[in-house]
Amino acid sequence: MFIDVLEWGIISRGIKIFEMTLYLLNQWKNQPGGAQDASAFLLALKSEHSSMREKELIIEVLDDWDVLTPTWFEVADYLSVIEGLHENENFKQRYLAALLASKVAFCLGDYNGALQLALAAEDKFQLTPRSPSILVGSQDEQYVNKIIEHALDTYKQAKRNEEEIDPRLEKLINRLFERNMKKRELRYVIGLALDTRRTDMILVAIKATDDQATLLTETVAKVLESQMDRTFRSIVLDLLLRLFSELEEPDFVSMCQCLIKLEKPDDVADILQRLVSNKGDNGVLLAYQIAFDLYENASQQFINKIEQSLIDNAPTEIPSTSGVVIHPMEITTEGKTESQILSDDTAIANEEEEERKNNEQSKNTSSSKSLEEKE
Repeated sequence: MFIDVLEWGIISRGIKIFEMTLYLLNQWKNQPGGAQDASAFLLALKSEHSSMREKELIIEVLDDWDVLTPTWFEVADYLSVIEGLHENENFKQRYLAALLASKVAFCLGDYNGALQLALAAEDKFQLTPRSPSILVGSQDEQYVNKIIEHALDTYKQAKRNEEEIDPRLEKLINRLFERNMKKRELRYVIGLALDTRRTDMILVAIKATDDQATLLTETVAKVLESQMDRTFRSIVLDLLLRLFSELEEPDFVSMCQCLIKLEKPDDVADILQRLVSNKGDNGVLLAYQIAFDLYENASQQFINKIEQSLIDNAPTEIPSTSGVVIHPMEITTEGKTESQILSDDTAIANEEEEERKNNEQSKNTSSSKSLEEKE
């Protein structure tokens, strides 16, 4: 009976202390002019006489930017104490303690330390900033954006250098991808995937859209315009080619742009042959468009290899859609062979270049004559 009374007395005393601490914290936090002079509560964090629940309350209050902004320089002196609470597995708010420590490191300008502590905070670090407050404005937005920026920079560098990546950092980057996939921001996901060398997320984003052809074409353009290293670019273009080939109506022009960069003339030749053999007039027009792209973007050596591949693999007979066998030499201007298309295109381009040079020469001659007449 005596023991029960004693235990109840201890519990009652603990409740009273907890209620008193909560009351004092609220009074301090909501005083006119905001929270100032946090020394009493910081000493309580360090004290062995303070209960775990009291310390949890103090951590919860300090985590508020309205409180931390005017007091962080004081809290910084107790950073090791706060980190110690995070390392204590019996401390229920250990992850919140890590988040608070991360915010203090951010205020100190230690962005690497702030990132490491944010990773330690796990899901307590939210990707979506808290709403701006009347007292300190968008302080949380600045903090969250800086941590994400530093996390991405760290991740990209590790990927480029093929270094081992902290699993916690990998988890944070995955959370970024998941957030934007839920928002259906697929183009942002692809851009982020290219920056972080995550081909798996390129695949996920393209598979998630209802218009794969358009997104694939845009991605090809983005890859060709970027300054990424050749090895990774080849990996991405190979993936995009595979996805193009799975479409019911592949974008052959974009596919050939990939193949030019991948230096695969035989594959370009196969596409040209397929277009001319199976696509009728529309196929021939596409083949001409590809030929113009080749002239603009490929080397003469690459074009020569395509032409040679077409000659080497030229069929002896080409079946028409009507079932009548057409021999290659009988093909008219409405159904030219692939090598003829390449030759025609090169000739047209050369004629245009020659005409341009002649026009320039004529202008120069006219200018010279005008000067002579004036003299």
